[in-house]
Amino acid sequence: MDQRYYTVQELEKRARGAVSASGIKKAISDGRLPAVKQGKSWKIPADDPLAREWIRRGLDEQKSESAILQRLRAENEQLVRDNRNLAKRTRQAEAAQRKAEKEADRLRAELTEAYRRNAEEAQRHAERMHDVSQNMTERVADSNARALIQVARILTGSTDVQVLPGVAVNAEPQPSSDTVAEPGSDTVA
Repeated sequence: MDQRYYTVQELEKRARGAVSASGIKKAISDGRLPAVKQGKSWKIPADDPLAREWIRRGLDEQKSESAILQRLRAENEQLVRDNRNLAKRTRQAEAAQRKAEKEADRLRAELTEAYRRNAEEAQRHAERMHDVSQNMTERVADSNARALIQVARILTGSTDVQVLPGVAVNAEPQPSSDTVAEPGSDTVA
């Protein structure tokens, strides 16, 4: 039965990172790994315990790497799901924010309109109060004028006092401006 041999590069490849080419050459030079020199390259017996150990470690590391890769893939899938959920929640939050902004704009417009209506109503009330006040002032002035006329009638003993718009006048003719009043006289020139 022919014995199988590995070159340094083949053993390094099969060991899958458990040992490097320089580590293999050092083990050969230290005598830990038996090898046969053929030309410029070394041939390592495939059944050597150290070579087999390195290959086993490489397989174990590959299995370990596979387990790590599976775990990383699972974590990545979970992160992708979480990212999708966050994106969905972000879209929902943005939609809620847009809705709240629209509601705030609507309420702001409603408040502005209510303020405008209240200002108009206040203006109408102020105008109405002015009109009522003006009407009351005219009534009071008219009442006062009538009272003054009554007082003038009583004081003058005349019933012929007439009321012109804004002026109370005695119906009797006034003395002319040529007449000079005598001292003690009631007539004024």
